[in-house]
Amino acid sequence: MKLLLLTSLTSSLLSLTTAQDLSLYDTVAANADLSTLTTAIGLAGLQEYLTTTPDLTFFAPTNAALQLLPAKYLTPGFTPHLVYLLEYHVVSGSVLPAASITDSLVIDMLNGESISAAVNEAGVLLSGIAFSDARVVVADQSSTTGILHQVDQFFLPELLTYTLYDLTGQAPGFENVLNLVVQSGFEGELTAENRTVLAPSDVAFAALPPEYVAEVSANAELRDSILLYHIIIGSYPTLEIIVDGMEVMTVSGNPLRLGVSGGGRFTQYSAIGPFNNATFEISNLISANGVAHTVDAVLEAPPLAVPTFPTPTMPVPTLPTPTLPGTLFPTPTLPGSLVPTPTVPIAMPGTPIATPITIPITTLVPVPAPISIVTTIPLPTSDTVTLVPAQPGDLSLYDTVVLTTDLSTLATAINAAGLVDFLNSTPDLTAFLPINAAFMRLPPKYLTPGFIPHLKYILEYHIIQGIPLTTASISDGMSLTMLNGESVSATVNETTVLLSGPAFNNSRVIVADLVRTNNAVLHVVDRFFFPQALTLNLYDLATQSSAFATFLGLVTQSGLEGEFTVANRTILAPSDAAFVTVPEDFVASLSTNAELRDSIVLFHVILGSYPREILFDGIEVMTALGSSLQFEVFGEGETAQFTVTGLVNNATIDPSTNWIANNGIAYSLDGLLEPSLLADNQTLPPSDIMNGSPDSSITTAPATAPISSPTTPSPPTTEPPIGPPPFAEPSATSGAWLVGSSLSCVFVVISFIC
Repeated sequence: MKLLLLTSLTSSLLSLTTAQDLSLYDTVAANADLSTLTTAIGLAGLQEYLTTTPDLTFFAPTNAALQLLPAKYLTPGFTPHLVYLLEYHVVSGSVLPAASITDSLVIDMLNGESISAAVNEAGVLLSGIAFSDARVVVADQSSTTGILHQVDQFFLPELLTYTLYDLTGQAPGFENVLNLVVQSGFEGELTAENRTVLAPSDVAFAALPPEYVAEVSANAELRDSILLYHIIIGSYPTLEIIVDGMEVMTVSGNPLRLGVSGGGRFTQYSAIGPFNNATFEISNLISANGVAHTVDAVLEAPPLAVPTFPTPTMPVPTLPTPTLPGTLFPTPTLPGSLVPTPTVPIAMPGTPIATPITIPITTLVPVPAPISIVTTIPLPTSDTVTLVPAQPGDLSLYDTVVLTTDLSTLATAINAAGLVDFLNSTPDLTAFLPINAAFMRLPPKYLTPGFIPHLKYILEYHIIQGIPLTTASISDGMSLTMLNGESVSATVNETTVLLSGPAFNNSRVIVADLVRTNNAVLHVVDRFFFPQALTLNLYDLATQSSAFATFLGLVTQSGLEGEFTVANRTILAPSDAAFVTVPEDFVASLSTNAELRDSIVLFHVILGSYPREILFDGIEVMTALGSSLQFEVFGEGETAQFTVTGLVNNATIDPSTNWIANNGIAYSLDGLLEPSLLADNQTLPPSDIMNGSPDSSITTAPATAPISSPTTPSPPTTEPPIGPPPFAEPSATSGAWLVGSSLSCVFVVISFIC
């Protein structure tokens, strides 16, 4: 109890102490109630601006306020949006103390939009077109570069209430492309979440032959293919995301390459298609659901690789559904789960692995030598796959896929999953290849960086290693063990081979026995195989293991199971062995102290899916608690070691874990991460700032540190300090484990009180 009192006093004293030598950014970073804002400023790259630019007024949203910010704005695909949003909280060139903010005052913000003030008995309230009544709760925190007021809401800019369709409709010079969108009924594609639009201007259309423009308007298939080829799945701002040679997936089902040339102010971005290129003219036009770049040419599009049907128009969101860090694309809800790295059967530590069913070699019909004849099982003409001419044995499995037009989406997926070398060099493979139309049913999140191991696991579910099977050797009722450890079963009749699994049914072989490759027998199928592992979410998976019973018990006791089932999460799961290193009295206190228990659980949940494939040394991520963590990476490749660094202590990731689920990724930790000593929801005592009368709705920070204070806070470091070894031995003081390396702060407070 004494420790909690001292902790509270420490928080209040540090929050009230403002040193004159701190910049605006340093003032924010030193305040525990603004830790989420500190992370957001870092992600937006605004530290230097807030550190060096004089005469600023900053309305700083508290941690509680930023809980309502859609988490997609903390992802790389929405970095320009985050910059714009944070600039909507800054007044440049004018320092505004609270006393100077009068009723009905209109304030022009750094991003060009405005807010208006209302001053009444409730305090100072600020409103804009898309938000209202954000209240100043702490006023007049001075700094070397300006003044800071804490507010209880974030300011949502009006611009971020518009979709890409709204922007296209309002922008002059894009009438041609907008008319074609309406003609095809594709307005919904410009309102769907996470899109990048390459918008050809009317000048670009004027450069086309008039007869071609007329044909585009009259030929629905041609028009649709062109329009959908200019819409990319995912939000791709230039500087933050695009690199030279990057391949992206368009809504048409065909990949598109992006190019970057020059550097600095002379950097030029372009879209590179199979027939022509288009150069970006105006980049990073932001909206609620993505980004647009105007281009100087209309890209000639390959034929549609997916069926065309209009996407339903969505309402304009004021608070769009979150798309979280580590993912660039929308994440449709699926069943899903944490599973071991894709090359092994589904299991977690402590869970027995079922012995996979294998095909007895003696039952196989010998595979004939490669021949140039392809056996085509009867099917409707519209499903016929166009195959490339080749001599037997000329091409590898991957080469064959790349050169087959109807497998172009699969070729992109193989590249994204990093399976090119495996499919080029591994002998004796059987592969079931989904055609482009089959990928229409694959949630697009599986083509994003945050779901790379999931995609690899899915693709490995289409491959048999070591046994090249022709359809003649696949018998009715046969069970086939796939490369990822799961199985599919075959149904064979006179005309058809159908393949099914626990999570999919009746994928039909439409082209059989393509044995012209030099290392595999290929069969083309009309549906992709969905693994059973991806029908489980992170919570489902956690309940299947006995190795995390303590942590799962805390999750259940706090009622936070929902954090393990929502889209795009990374779970850092302390094992039961990790809890053994924690003092027993502290573990016992978690059952009775709900606030402490909740903070620890949420500190182990990261917003976004972060597999090892996208982690790099120093990457900073946001937790569901609203505070940040960093990853440290030692070594490279398969031997790399990953450590999670908090403000108080560190924990190491079990190198064997990279478990996948339909809603994210999970790792096992060897320690329990401590949240920051200072609680994020601390509030300050009321003070008087208005009309000479006390007002409990607003407080004023002193211009200088109290004279009696024995210490002045030093400017925070830009890198979070590395804490002591995880869970240092407890001292005689009750609860000293929680204090960790911050115990000295409490001693300072004790001295001050005495």
